[in-house]
Amino acid sequence: MTKEATRELHTYLGPEEAPLFGAIHLPASGEARGTALVCPPLGKEHFDTVRGLRLLADELASVGIVALRVDYYGTGDSAHEAERDDIIALWDTSVRLGLAHLRALLPLPPAIVALRAGALLVANALASGDAGEVGPVVLWDPVATGRSYLREQRALFAMAADSRATPPEAVPLLGMTLSAEGAAALSGLRIHPAAAGSAARWLIARRPESTGSALDAFARSARPDELVSTGMPEFVQAPGLLVRIPGAAIADIRNWLDRVLPDKAVPVSPTIRDSASFAGPGGEQIVERIERLGEHGLFAIRTFARSPSVDRTALFFATANDTHHGPNRAWVSLSRAVAEMGAQALRFDRRGAGETSRPLAHERTAVYGPSSIEDAFAAARGAGGPDGVITAGVCSGAWHGAAAGRADLAEAVVLVNVTEWSWRHKRALAKADADSSGVLRSDPAFQKSLRGRLKAALRRWLPYPGWLLLGKLGVTQVPEVLLRALADAGVEITAILAPHDADWFDSQRGPEGLRRMRAAPRLLRTGIGDHAAYHPAVRDAVRAVILEWCARNEARCADHAPPPCTEAAND
Repeated sequence: MTKEATRELHTYLGPEEAPLFGAIHLPASGEARGTALVCPPLGKEHFDTVRGLRLLADELASVGIVALRVDYYGTGDSAHEAERDDIIALWDTSVRLGLAHLRALLPLPPAIVALRAGALLVANALASGDAGEVGPVVLWDPVATGRSYLREQRALFAMAADSRATPPEAVPLLGMTLSAEGAAALSGLRIHPAAAGSAARWLIARRPESTGSALDAFARSARPDELVSTGMPEFVQAPGLLVRIPGAAIADIRNWLDRVLPDKAVPVSPTIRDSASFAGPGGEQIVERIERLGEHGLFAIRTFARSPSVDRTALFFATANDTHHGPNRAWVSLSRAVAEMGAQALRFDRRGAGETSRPLAHERTAVYGPSSIEDAFAAARGAGGPDGVITAGVCSGAWHGAAAGRADLAEAVVLVNVTEWSWRHKRALAKADADSSGVLRSDPAFQKSLRGRLKAALRRWLPYPGWLLLGKLGVTQVPEVLLRALADAGVEITAILAPHDADWFDSQRGPEGLRRMRAAPRLLRTGIGDHAAYHPAVRDAVRAVILEWCARNEARCADHAPPPCTEAAND
């Protein structure tokens, strides 16, 4: 097998009024011998696997196969919202549009690689008989039934985010929210044996421990090739912040498609659309444009009104190594709401995350470090700061937004569930795995350790000036250190804290620091919700503050009044 250089081109495709976001990976030679549609999972699994699927698509392109990655409608950067009742039909349409795009590029039946719930959606689309002729199909770690998938995802949400106080008509999951009708439709899907005849050749790449009667029934009809795919839990269900890309599984899938696709290559020349105009959530026409920021070419999407009425920008930061979409796609939907008010929004991926920089099989990107700060500043300059720029982020995303404000690159910041209140990061933290970053020191094991007991004693007995000095040195986290620096720089500050993060703020003597500040920040306690902001209560609080800021700064908002923002009294 001879591998060649590749190119990756981000584009919009499909109808002008309802665009899909996609990325085309093609051989640098401009010649290809086949095409493949790469269909991602749903929810948090979609965002976690972006870089792994980028690597897969790049590997396919290296052996002469044009690969198209798409975001389904209501997911990623595509049009619509996942809460629509007809979302299953829209996902079916997304698959068919991706296949049609590849057939227009190269008149051969496209191959398909579908991961996790993507396999369920592909099987549903093919079973309908409306997807057209396809080439070989790979079901990678497939979800066999929608019912089992929803049961699993709802349980994960309840454990991670607390299912209390969620809208009764909604079905919140990690990474997306469905309507009750949409969830019921998804629950009814399964990889049916009727789909077996829609492709001449199948590959099922399963986990070693995988079993399932629904998938076995399909396999008896399809007679697929099979292989064992290892490393999947760390890839699609990572227990921490660090997602590990299964390089061996990717190589196996590449090699199988390399063997079964034809050898003859022909020229290909894709058409690229780097902007799209469509109706936002409120019905107003908005524009989204794919951009590259700074000297390192950070991937970004700028959202603005077709006729902007004010020079104001909301800049959204991802958490840790997450993608630019935000928790449960919050940064996408909020960007579009901001644009409908006449302002603009910018969301981006730092190096080593999402769509920025070439993915590697064994990459390890630290959450904090010189490159992350450099990227934060590049994004803030791209937003046009400081005047008229507000930053927002969760945990490490909030910290990097604050760093931009401190550097006079933003006039306002929204800090959601900050854990790092120091400006100085110990060398160990800068080099640490993502899994060890941003973790509150409130677990019983740490509290019982010698270091934990010492910190508890200092917190209780050390006079506050000494405690503040430890915070300035980066020995412990003292909220006043970060907040006072921003206030002294004239930055408007709103801090939003879910219950666990509010407890951390209080335990680190945050209220004591606020009482010392002449102009204390606005502090909002959500009363319910989770650290990662999957719970709607946390995301709604962020949305209220951002839209309130847009309205206060004379954006066009007569018909789009922001939701009420309940302000907690400063401690």
